[in-house]
Amino acid sequence: MTDLSPAARAVLDAAYALPLKNSQPNIAAALRAAADQLAVTNGECPGVTLWEIGFLACAAGAQQRLLAIADELETH
Repeated sequence: MTDLSPAARAVLDAAYALPLKNSQPNIAAALRAAADQLAVTNGECPGVTLWEIGFLACAAGAQQRLLAIADELETH
């Protein structure tokens, strides 16, 4: 597993530092659940402020990064 990105490696290392469930961590599922909790919209929010638009864009970016790490972990 040496070809993991630094972000995926950090998540995996943290998971193994905790007690395992059924002898295996399910980090990808945890990351997907966290990504699902982010307030993300399709961009159609009439009446929102510029600050809110920026916040939603950051949340969408964070969600995409969490899902990318989950995808990477599931392939290793």
